[in-house]
Amino acid sequence: ESTTCALAPSGGQVVRRGVNRFTPTYPGGVYRSRDGWVGITALTPPQWAALCDLIGRPDLGREPRYQVALQRLEDADALDAVLVPAIAQRSAADWLALGQRRRIPFAPVPDLAELPRTPHWRDRGSFAPVPGAEPSIGPTLPFRFETVAAAGPAHQPEAPTRSTDRSGPLAGFRVLDLGMGWAGPLATRALADLGADVVKVESCRHVDWWRGFDAPDFSDPPPYELRPAFLMINRHKRGITLDLKTVEGVALLHRLAAVSDLMVENYASGVLDKLGVGPQAMAAAVPGLVALSMGAFGSRGPWCDFRAYGSTVEQASGFPFVNGASGDAPTMQHVAYGDPVAGLFGAVACLAALYRRESAAGGLGQPSTVIDLAQVECLFQLCADAVVAQSTLPLALPRQGNRHPLSALRVVAACAHAVGTPAWIALSVETVAQWRALAALVEAGALAELEAGEVAALKPHEPALEAAVRRWAATQGADAAVHAAQRAGIAAARVRPGHALMDDAQLAALGSFRWLDRPHAGRHLSTTSAFRFDGRAPPIGASAPTLGQANAEVLGGLLGLGPAELAELARKGVIGQRAVWPD
Repeated sequence: ESTTCALAPSGGQVVRRGVNRFTPTYPGGVYRSRDGWVGITALTPPQWAALCDLIGRPDLGREPRYQVALQRLEDADALDAVLVPAIAQRSAADWLALGQRRRIPFAPVPDLAELPRTPHWRDRGSFAPVPGAEPSIGPTLPFRFETVAAAGPAHQPEAPTRSTDRSGPLAGFRVLDLGMGWAGPLATRALADLGADVVKVESCRHVDWWRGFDAPDFSDPPPYELRPAFLMINRHKRGITLDLKTVEGVALLHRLAAVSDLMVENYASGVLDKLGVGPQAMAAAVPGLVALSMGAFGSRGPWCDFRAYGSTVEQASGFPFVNGASGDAPTMQHVAYGDPVAGLFGAVACLAALYRRESAAGGLGQPSTVIDLAQVECLFQLCADAVVAQSTLPLALPRQGNRHPLSALRVVAACAHAVGTPAWIALSVETVAQWRALAALVEAGALAELEAGEVAALKPHEPALEAAVRRWAATQGADAAVHAAQRAGIAAARVRPGHALMDDAQLAALGSFRWLDRPHAGRHLSTTSAFRFDGRAPPIGASAPTLGQANAEVLGGLLGLGPAELAELARKGVIGQRAVWPD
């Protein structure tokens, strides 16, 4: 989404930079240690400086142009020439301990066999025998519910505190969004799309890091109000600022929780607990509250305190040993694949907890619920078939690139195209009938006549059909090739880069993009909801909030603070509408 929203209007292009290299982060991949693999993400200037100190090159940490992650990425080859041999000098366990001690997101990168044996995941019960298929094992659910007995009065928000200007299944529900970046805010955006009133809470001293993570910039308009990724993930929310390191800020958050149904946060475990506003404390204070904690490694276990990004989540998930071809290094798919997957699971967990609460005596007087979600465990769900398969094998599960052991053919093929505009299609053959139809379509008659009662009998001939498909596709336009394959009953689609998704006729027909207006950013592109009710997408009420935009509306309208009280809070720095970068 963010790639499309950022590049499509400007004519920019997606640039692929190679295996385990992703815009705009460097380093953000997997490196070989003395005895295995370790994931490293150094995004902010302090993280980069700390990493350079660890490898004995503090000069690189002080280099002015390397204070910006994208400029480090431009010099990735030269910097890897320093980083790769340095990481190879120590064990993965040493790097993990050293990096996390310095608050650098270092990640364990276990293979699929090691994953279920890891103490952290054993402690969390993340894997269990597959019923009826023992001794194979697979992942359990990535979230756990804990009932918390609250000390306060029954959770019965009065009618005036309820949102009345929204429509949808969650109209009338309110969500406190303490999330940062992608995972937490995506969960709450899904709830906003369903009609919930989402109040996004930031601090002027610690703004959502998706507003920007490089060195501060004080130009006008503020760059932190222009980031496409922030605009994309926070549309449809009301934004306020509270300094939770102040007594007043904590008190106001507690008052807001008392008129809310949900609280969502994706900080590292314990960060909000130190401020007195962690999920357990808030659930104990507000009966009936559902509090979702979605740290990378969950809120308990030996690694619960690890600093992490979406890249860390993928590095630790086992997925890098599923992707890629035989002989490749552990291969990542995305700069932050763990974030959106966890965000969607987080929204589902919230809906399940709300349903349970509302189903019991109308939701009134019910205990609170704390949801412990581990983002890494969410990715276990997407590679569950590989985890189960590995648990039955004595050797490492082979990696096969685009191929899959249960499919007769999976291929991405280049099509005929104009100079400078590559075009690709993807095809998947899952049945013998589809195999024969595709072989006939690409004029590989001998392959169409093969005797086969099941797909497994066709697998030895997969390279031959793949080659035939590539020859055929090279003579076809991409859209024509897709339509021909679909007419023959074969799953096929055009492969588009993010910046070209607005050209997709199906997405256009669905109304998947919309232009919004916003202070500072002006007219900008936004996605609409991915789900439809009676064929219609939920409406987008507003663009993403500017910093502190709804302070008066929320703190005044919900909590009854008057202009003088708001002015005093602003004077003390408890609230504000412009970022103040910490010294």
